[in-house]
Amino acid sequence: MNLTKEQTQEMKERVGLAEKNLVNFRYYLLVNGKDEVAPADYHYDWSSILLNEEGNFAVEGYRESAKGQIVLRAFPLHCLMFPSTDRDYIVLIKENSTLASQKLLEIEDEYLTNPVLCSNLVEVKQKSNKVFSVDVKNAAGELINVRIETYGKGSAIRGLANIDRRPKICVIDDPQSLEDSRSETILKNDWSWFLSDVKFLGQHTKIVLIGNNLGEKCIVERVFASAAELGFHTRKVAVMNSAGLPSWPEKFPMEFINKERASYRSLGQMDVWMRERMCEAVTPENRVFNLADFVRFSYLYLDKITQNCNFFLTLDGASSKEPGSCYRAITVNAVTEDNRWIICDVTYGRWGSDVCIDEIFKAVIKWIPYNGRHKRIPFGIEKGWFKQMLEPFIMKEMQARNVFFNIIPIEHAKAGNKLDRVKMLAPRVAAHTILLPENAPWLPEFENEIVGVTQDGFKSLFTDLLDSLAMQGQIATPPVTGNVDRPKGAMQEVSGYSPLTGKYTGHKALQSGGLHDPTRPWQ
Repeated sequence: MNLTKEQTQEMKERVGLAEKNLVNFRYYLLVNGKDEVAPADYHYDWSSILLNEEGNFAVEGYRESAKGQIVLRAFPLHCLMFPSTDRDYIVLIKENSTLASQKLLEIEDEYLTNPVLCSNLVEVKQKSNKVFSVDVKNAAGELINVRIETYGKGSAIRGLANIDRRPKICVIDDPQSLEDSRSETILKNDWSWFLSDVKFLGQHTKIVLIGNNLGEKCIVERVFASAAELGFHTRKVAVMNSAGLPSWPEKFPMEFINKERASYRSLGQMDVWMRERMCEAVTPENRVFNLADFVRFSYLYLDKITQNCNFFLTLDGASSKEPGSCYRAITVNAVTEDNRWIICDVTYGRWGSDVCIDEIFKAVIKWIPYNGRHKRIPFGIEKGWFKQMLEPFIMKEMQARNVFFNIIPIEHAKAGNKLDRVKMLAPRVAAHTILLPENAPWLPEFENEIVGVTQDGFKSLFTDLLDSLAMQGQIATPPVTGNVDRPKGAMQEVSGYSPLTGKYTGHKALQSGGLHDPTRPWQ
């Protein structure tokens, strides 16, 4: 192909930019689809890890994070076009040899058919679905042999060498599948292989492990847990960053994330969404709550099932309205005569103090008719500076708005740290005495927090809705007396759950009240 002087200069500039990092390389020199969007910041981070940084790295990346494009496509092609003795022997490992071979064939084909990429090619020494070895020239005209080998997980690669060379870089991409994670034997054997073969691949071999979180016993999670002992740097890339903002907004904006999360919630698959998008997997053994233990109710029957209930509101107060800060959350709880909690509503946001006061009064006004105008709704607020600062303004607003309620100070210190407070809800949940609506705008965030609670910590980004619910434990009490002439379907008629038999009585009454519990046989 004959290029004009201007085209030659433009190509030279593009090549110069492409050499700097893998993001530029992919954009300027590789053929990409029409739906291309701007790259994410973490793509540059991955590029730096592969091309510049020293040491071993373990990276967790969510599905469709483009790790295949950066790590398995751009990186080996960059090493072929811009050869260096620091990256002249590369080992690529995938879940099995078939997937690894397919990837190598793609690399070979793209390199040899792109005249710009292979412009420095001198000789193809070996070409197969297992090994690609070529002699190429660097910018100084020096001859360098670049060798790429592929293997499947479990292959005997310990002490791998080519003549006098040890592998310089070993890239392991998604070495395990979801099916693998369900087998204790496979998980045990995979970890043994990683420690005995991969770690002993070469004294100076740089290992880059990239995969999704498939549970605490998968390879990448075990490396994260023992990073210091194994000599690894760790990075985690979820679809939302630690500030709760999209990691790749051009590809996955917040609107898409919220919609997808809500759809998985409606399917009862929040744990799947957390694993695939947030790189968080919680094994059933380590999970504090089971979503199936929450009884569901329909808002159509809210009047009926909350008759004679005591209403309690609690506020978990955060201190910032900056993006990524914790939420302020208000939980509305109707307590039945048999001490069940009906979570009627949860509002949350990153409110300033003025907006927070408005939200407090909105919640009180909304639920006064349910509680009975002759009774003041108890409103629990954390004791300390937040209550002390807000209380004078709230008292003043009560007079101005002619809306009155009782402020009850709640002491978090009495209930331990946040994890301890939340875990106190577990027996109540397991006894099926906390009821949630079938659908509500706040449920995706609430259930996201629920599935992320483990015995030793939190996996979700935020826990403020749960903390607001946990505060109810300090103030929520059932009515002392009740009306025995309640209509059919009211809560007292469905209180026949026996922890001894694990069964309910009053099937028809519960159905007429708009409640259902899919986890228990009805008799």
